[in-house]
Amino acid sequence: MAGPQLTDIAGIGPAVAAALRAGGFKTVDAVAKATPTALIAIRGIGAAKARTVVASAKRVAKAGGPVKAPARRAAAKQPTAKKAPAKKAAARKTIAKKAPAKKAAPKKAKAGDKAKKSKKSRKDDKKGKKKGKKK
Repeated sequence: MAGPQLTDIAGIGPAVAAALRAGGFKTVDAVAKATPTALIAIRGIGAAKARTVVASAKRVAKAGGPVKAPARRAAAKQPTAKKAPAKKAAARKTIAKKAPAKKAAPKKAKAGDKAKKSKKSRKDDKKGKKKGKKK
């Protein structure tokens, strides 16, 4: 190999490496010497990523090849505060179960139907009275 590749830089994959080449950054040294504002113009690189890419490119250029990411320091453990004692569970109220819903009542007859039935019954009453008088 001739030297470190753009994909050796942490945070740079094949797609961003192609975008860097298209933007004029063909080597790791070119990226290492670039300013973050120049890298922001490249598609796929924002302000935060530009800063980390430049720093990583400087490490790769200095080492001459891929560099393992720096190890993070373990966070110092702080003493944890004691938790308050758990509260006693409150007694639950008993809730009576609801009765099952009643079935819907049959539909009521329409007002017009009632009027027809009442007229018929009146006619029948009149006929019955007349028949009774003739006898």
